[in-house]
Amino acid sequence: MEAILKAIDKEIATLQQVRKLLAVEPKPAAKIKKIHLIPKKHKMSPEGRARIAAAAKLRWKKKRAEAKAAAKEVAAKQAA
Repeated sequence: MEAILKAIDKEIATLQQVRKLLAVEPKPAAKIKKIHLIPKKHKMSPEGRARIAAAAKLRWKKKRAEAKAAAKEVAAKQAA
């Protein structure tokens, strides 16, 4: 009878350990995967932004000068 009770106690202990393992919530590995699905935002330094703005302004300045020169040529042809 003692042997049967010891075997039952051992089985109960084993089942309790298994229950603890199953009851534990999953680790945040699932959250990590979701975080990787969100694209990272690319950050630009203020200096980089300033360089790009300066280049754009220079481009538009050249375009305006070309347009102004073309307008003068058309006006000169029409006057002649």
